[in-house]
Amino acid sequence: MNVILRHRRGIVRTTTLCVVVAVVLGLVQDRTYTSSAYFVPQAAKGPSGLSGLAAQFGVAMPGADAAQSPAFYVSLLTSREVLETIVDEKWSTSADTSARTTNLLDLYGIEAKSPALRREKGISRISEDIAAAADGKTGMVKLAVTAPNAQLSQRLNERLLQLLNEFNLERRQSQAAQERKFTEARVTQAKSDLRAAEDRLQAFMQGNRDYRNSPSLTFQYDRLQREMAMRQQVYGSLAQAYEQSRIDEIRDTPVLTVIERPRVPVRPNSRNLVLKLVLAVIVGLGIGVFLAFLRERIDRPRFASHEEANEFAALSREAVADLRRPWRSLGRDRRRADAA
Repeated sequence: MNVILRHRRGIVRTTTLCVVVAVVLGLVQDRTYTSSAYFVPQAAKGPSGLSGLAAQFGVAMPGADAAQSPAFYVSLLTSREVLETIVDEKWSTSADTSARTTNLLDLYGIEAKSPALRREKGISRISEDIAAAADGKTGMVKLAVTAPNAQLSQRLNERLLQLLNEFNLERRQSQAAQERKFTEARVTQAKSDLRAAEDRLQAFMQGNRDYRNSPSLTFQYDRLQREMAMRQQVYGSLAQAYEQSRIDEIRDTPVLTVIERPRVPVRPNSRNLVLKLVLAVIVGLGIGVFLAFLRERIDRPRFASHEEANEFAALSREAVADLRRPWRSLGRDRRRADAA
């Protein structure tokens, strides 16, 4: 306590300097803007008739549950493929569509020794400005994009949503094309099997017109009838799945339900000056106390315990007097400086 009281003015000056530096840095910091959007992925479909039929023939159809989860979209938004597309495109910071456009590397003022390194820095920078979070209860995904310009943050957000839709459409159409090829081959085979079953039943009925009077012929007729009915059911299911896959292959409807579209922010983000001031005070006090003990260690010898107690009492009275009349403390410091 004696050390702190003895060097209290230096500690106050150090803390004040840290506060001034924090305020200056906070005021000169570039303003940023954040545009937010909320969307819900389309719910995954349940198992289709095609999946059941494929399983019967020993073919495992790919599921889409994992690719429809909100966590998947959160990871996709910060994937390298998406970030590279954002960095390579041209952007404008003005609401006028005819204004001059440039890439994000120039807008952010990113410099590097080589174009490849500059592009990597740009990807790393834009990844820090994209924040996505999923709500496990509602399945809603929040997308927030921060940029040095209000219009740019809104356009980046819109473009990310567009890239998600394009990815989903391409993935869904690719999956539908694979299903169409599979079902097309199976429809042809099922049609051939159905035709063969019908021919066998027709030949049996033509050769055995009075088959109902014979138990063995009746049993054979029932077996052929069941086989033909099963072939009809398989053919009908495959034909329906084939038509559905043809529809899905050319479907271009969005698969994201946007709850809240991104808007141009009207206010910049907070500079958090209060938090910076609190941290500056804590850091300043820590540095000031450390320097006080370091100076004390170098300049002053160790006192006896009773001398420390007497000095503590004197310093306490002096510190209380300085708090009551701070102007006297300033005048005393000035006189000491002049005498020195």
